[in-house]
Amino acid sequence: METGKSRPLLCALLTLATLLSGTRGTPGAPWEPPAFCGDYKCPDYSVQYTSDDYEERKYVETQWLTTGVQSVQVDDLTDGFKKLKSVCDGNNEGVHKVNCKTWPALITVTQGESDAESVSVSWFFPPEVDLPTPLDTSVSKEVRPAGIVYVRTFPDPVNKDTVSSNLSLLRKALAGKPIEHHRYTGAGYNNPWDIFKTHHNEIWVNAVPQDQKSK
Repeated sequence: METGKSRPLLCALLTLATLLSGTRGTPGAPWEPPAFCGDYKCPDYSVQYTSDDYEERKYVETQWLTTGVQSVQVDDLTDGFKKLKSVCDGNNEGVHKVNCKTWPALITVTQGESDAESVSVSWFFPPEVDLPTPLDTSVSKEVRPAGIVYVRTFPDPVNKDTVSSNLSLLRKALAGKPIEHHRYTGAGYNNPWDIFKTHHNEIWVNAVPQDQKSK
């Protein structure tokens, strides 16, 4: 059952190559991005718990550019990332250039009614960036509230089997925890075609927000 749900992630992570060639220590100290972010900006988080199966992270509020895609086909997913890059290149109110050299790039898959899936792609932007309003109305500025995210990391090549197996292992390890079962996210931090680097790929599953646990 996981195989069908994970297929969009496989396709979407591979499209990043067409567009893009740590944790907090002492409380109050400046955010120090983990090594896998490289020289790129990454969202601020602190590690709450670590095991062999997953890492529990507490993310601060973050801002993103997000757009939905019509299908899980590679062409549609590539078009989605191109829309986001277009905003960075000046397709926005004020024609501002925005540095989009950030990680991660996200692909979020949401399971709807009757097994229908919706897929969106997102790019992170640090809080000091004043995101301009996109001219393309299919692209939106998104603010993700602070919250807990369960993360499983894998260095293996991204394909149907590695995505499916890592998602399955993560959900199994989280059995009994209040998580969003209908949604998962793939986070990419590398150009997937760069064979000279050790890749850092992640599967994210969000914890149910505190204000929704009793509903």
